[in-house]
Amino acid sequence: MTTVHRKIARAAFVGIVASGASALLATLVQGVIEARHAPRGRLVRVPGGLVHLREAGRPDADLTVVMLHGASVNLEDLMFAFADTLGRSVRLIAVDRPGAGWTDRGGSMADASLSMQGAMILDALGVAGVQDFVLLGHSWSGGLACRIAIDRPERVLGLVVLAGASMPWPIGRKLLERAKRLRFLNDFVVRAFFSPMIHWGAQPLAKAIFSPQKPPEGYVGAVGIRLLARPDRFIANAEDMMLVEQGLERLEPRLGEISAPTLIIHGDADRVIPVDVGRRLHRRISGSRYLELPGIGHMPHHAENARVVAAIETLLDGIRQERVRNGTSTARPR
Repeated sequence: MTTVHRKIARAAFVGIVASGASALLATLVQGVIEARHAPRGRLVRVPGGLVHLREAGRPDADLTVVMLHGASVNLEDLMFAFADTLGRSVRLIAVDRPGAGWTDRGGSMADASLSMQGAMILDALGVAGVQDFVLLGHSWSGGLACRIAIDRPERVLGLVVLAGASMPWPIGRKLLERAKRLRFLNDFVVRAFFSPMIHWGAQPLAKAIFSPQKPPEGYVGAVGIRLLARPDRFIANAEDMMLVEQGLERLEPRLGEISAPTLIIHGDADRVIPVDVGRRLHRRISGSRYLELPGIGHMPHHAENARVVAAIETLLDGIRQERVRNGTSTARPR
């Protein structure tokens, strides 16, 4: 063996040992993360697996608001923002989307689609006894919420799209191409390289999502962003990004079918999903209301919580009034 070959072999050995040690460390850290951020709600079994639901607010309220979170986070993001504000007047149910937080997802790429995720969530809500509701979708779930409103209009009393990815946009296609580079991911690769990056980089990730605002004090620990460091969740999140454009392209021609009272909220300084996406959605949904927040980025439910809650409350009041006009009782069957 030549000197060059020995150096190559030594470097390869060191690389293998280092990646193995990193993977072992990631496995140990995963246990700590899962213990620290155990599910705080109810795990509901449906044909696709377990779905994590968490309730807050008033259980006896006349309206239920179901909340769907965006990419890279879990249901605690929306609970952090709304449990003590919007929850004063309604029953809140936050859902971990399939493949996020503590909700299962199948191994097929098809399980990442808007239709499959929506069906699994609706099944879980049905098992929990929730038949109709106002649906709120943030970020990635903006498109998911629209898809559910189109597919099952009899269950959606109202729709809130919050900084939502509701139709394709040019920068979104660039993000998709980057996500496609992650097709090589497997459990070991994620454990060895990406899990440590997510664990130690949770604070910078949150800052990037919130920009130009800053995350609230204690946000990263409270919402469990580091749950994304688990290999299956990291891979599921990457699959979501790979398939989002395809889902939005199929969704866009049908947006005009949405009949539920709709509120669209978007910040004009959103660096994740540009404000033009929200403006275009407003034009596509007849009768929709649109609130644009100057200087606000991708997390308006944190940055301008009072204004966001007030706008949602106005939508809810309209739904209540319509039910009275139609002679529909506002009493909620449990």
